[in-house]
This record gives sequence, structure tokens and C-alpha cells, in this order.
Amino acid sequence: MKRILTSELRAHAGERVLLQGWLHRRRDLSRVSFLVLRDRAGLAQVVLEQAPELQPETVLEIEGVAVANEQAPGGVEVHEPELRVLAEPADALPVELHRPEPPRRTGHGTSFQLPQQRRQSRLRPRKARCATR
Repeated sequence: MKRILTSELRAHAGERVLLQGWLHRRRDLSRVSFLVLRDRAGLAQVVLEQAPELQPETVLEIEGVAVANEQAPGGVEVHEPELRVLAEPADALPVELHRPEPPRRTGHGTSFQLPQQRRQSRLRPRKARCATR
């Protein structure tokens, strides 16, 4: 079976597919587990009844059936997967992944600016910044 990228998954809905990539995130619910697989093209969600214990950034190969689901990343998820670990991370990651950035504290309360807005406000000249306060 030929490997496909996550960006091509929608075109293969209803077919058996082979994906390879890194474990991006894992979510466990009471009856089902979700693995989010990342490759160079994007993300794909894999649905498992019982997921094995895997560390983030583990390299995986997953073969399963692509099923359309609008709630999944990309609108398609993989069911009935056969999971194979290709490589595990050598060490524990030195930083925590997927931690949301805390809101900035400003003199005017908490700021929820977008990154682009923050960059623009840093680039604004000092005199213009004083005039806008």
C-alpha cells in the first residue's frame, strides 16, 4: 500500500489508507482515544478504542479506513487503525508542548492581542506610543 499525506486524506474517504508521521497530541475519553498524527502536510485524527501509551513525537505508521467527519481536523479521520511504532523519541522533551500562551498583563488589564498586533505595537515608535496612551 502506498503512503499518502494528511492533506490527501479527504480524497481517499471510504478507502483504506497508510499514513506515517509524528504523534502530535493524544486525547483520552471514557470509551475512545484520539491520536492526532502530524506529517509535513498537516494533521490527521485517528480513532482508537484503547490507545497504547505513547510519548509525544513518537514516529508512527497507521493503516486504517478514512471516514468523513466534519469535527475532525481536515474533515476526515481514520477508523479501524493498525498502529505500528517506527521510532520513539530518544529523550523526554525539554519543553512542554501545546501549552497555550498566557495572556499578557498590561497597565490596562489583561491583553488578549493577536501575535500580529503585538508585533505591530512593539514596532511603533516611542513617541507615537506615548501619544496613543
